[in-house]
Amino acid sequence: MANEYDYPLSIANFLASSVQLKEMLESIIEDTVELCIKNKSVVDFIPPIVYSRQGKAYNIDYNYLVHCIGWKVGDQTIETDFLMSKGVDAERYKRAEFLVCGILEGFFDLVQVNNNKVDLSRYKNARVIELKKRFFNVVCIRKGSNIKRFSAVPINKLKLEKLIDLESLEALNLISDDDSFSQVAFGDNQYKAYLSANKLNEIEYVY
Repeated sequence: MANEYDYPLSIANFLASSVQLKEMLESIIEDTVELCIKNKSVVDFIPPIVYSRQGKAYNIDYNYLVHCIGWKVGDQTIETDFLMSKGVDAERYKRAEFLVCGILEGFFDLVQVNNNKVDLSRYKNARVIELKKRFFNVVCIRKGSNIKRFSAVPINKLKLEKLIDLESLEALNLISDDDSFSQVAFGDNQYKAYLSANKLNEIEYVY
C-alpha cells in the first residue's frame, strides 16, 4: 500500500474504498487460514474468526483484526495505537469506535454492532437519551474442552459475500463454520452468569 501511517486517524487511508476494504479482508482471511494450518495439531483449536449461524455474521476478535491490519499495512504502530486491554485510556476507546463504528459500520455498513432503532415510549420523562456506542460484543466459544472469549466484531455475512472473492469466502467458511463450535455466552450479562455458574474468574481471550 502506498499510503503511510502517520497518526491514528490515518488508518482510514487504508480503508478508504471498497477495493481497499476487499484487499484488507482477503488478506485477513489468508492470514487466518495460515494460522489454522499452523495450529492443525492443536486439539480443540479455536480460530479468531468464528461464524455465527444464528446471527448470520462472522465474529472476528477486535484485537486480532487490529493485528492483521497492522501487518497488512506494514506498520505495527497501529497495534500500539488501537489494541485494547485492561486500563487503556479513553483515547484508545475513541480510536476503536472510529475504526469499527465509524469506518466498518457507519461508512461501509459491513459491521452491525449498534442498534440505531430505539423505542422511546418507555422514556417519557427523558429529554435526552445518550446511547453509548459499542465496538464489539462479548462472545464465548467452546470447542471440546477449550473455551475462548472474543471481543467480537460481527461482519455481516450478506455484505461480505458481495465484497470478497468466492475463493476467499469458501476458505473462510472452512475455518470459521464448524459444528464443533458452540456459543456459550453472548453479551456482558451472559458472560458474567457463565463465570458465576462455572466458578471462573475470567475466560482467556482468543487472541
